[in-house]
Amino acid sequence: MVGGKEANKHAHKKLKAGRGTVGKTAVAGLKDRGTGQIRATVVEDTSGPTLKQFVYNPTEIGATVYTDDATAYKGMIGMEHETVKHSVGE
Repeated sequence: MVGGKEANKHAHKKLKAGRGTVGKTAVAGLKDRGTGQIRATVVEDTSGPTLKQFVYNPTEIGATVYTDDATAYKGMIGMEHETVKHSVGE
């Protein structure tokens, strides 16, 4: 998510709408192993179908995909799926 903490914003820019993802824009990114370039794209939401489609479109069948451990990525078909657990310092 991109957007910054509410506490760090000027008073007139605060949304006063709660915590978490309020006022944030969801962004997902892919790294091309061949070129090393990263493609970041604004995504509609962070639901499973949206994120899986984002991964499936440019990925070859049988490729190994590395994601964080978000449940939205569970059940991807046609590729190896490895996770990184940021909560334990990976």
